Amino acid sequence: MTASDKTTIVGVGNVLMGDDGIGVMTVRQIAGALKSDSCLYENNSSTAGIGDKGRGDVVVIEAGTDMNIVFDALIRYGYIIIVDAIIFGEAPATVHRISFDEIIKRDAGWGISLHEIGPAAALKMAWLLGERPRGFVLGIEPEKISPGVGLSPSVRRAVKNAASFLIKKIASTEGTSEKL
Repeated sequence: MTASDKTTIVGVGNVLMGDDGIGVMTVRQIAGALKSDSCLYENNSSTAGIGDKGRGDVVVIEAGTDMNIVFDALIRYGYIIIVDAIIFGEAPATVHRISFDEIIKRDAGWGISLHEIGPAAALKMAWLLGERPRGFVLGIEPEKISPGVGLSPSVRRAVKNAASFLIKKIASTEGTSEKL
C-alpha cells in the first residue's frame, strides 16, 4: 500500500490550552486503540513505534499547532481526516463534519480553527499548488479555551465518541475502497 492509498487522521491543537487540544487528544486515543500492524503513529518530533513506515493501512498524525505537518499530510496521503476544535457558535461538544470541498468553497476569511493559520489555510495552499486532497474536517466545539491541561467534561466525552466512531469506520472499511 502506497502513502497515497492510506487513510490519514491528523490531530490539530494545543494541549496546553484546555479544549484546544481536542484534535491531539482524539488521535492519541485512536493510536492507542488500533493494532500496531495496522497503524503508523507520527507526532511532530518523530515517527513513534506503532507500526513502521512500510506497514499500516492507517496513519495517525499528532500535528499539534504545526500546520506544516498538516500541509505535508494533505499532499502526501490519499484520504485525510483533520480533527480540530472548531467554533461555529453551537453548544460545547457539538461535532461538525465539513468536507474539504465545502472548505474550499468558502471565502478566504472563513476560519474554522482557533489557530492563526489553521487547517483550512493549509488545505487552500495545497489546492493552490494543484493538489486535490480528499477528506474532511471533524470539528468539535470547545467549551473552554484557556491555559491549562485537560479537556472539559463534555468535550472529553465528545472526543471519546469521535475517536470510537473513527476507529469503527476504519475497521469497517479495511480492505475496501470505501472511505470515511
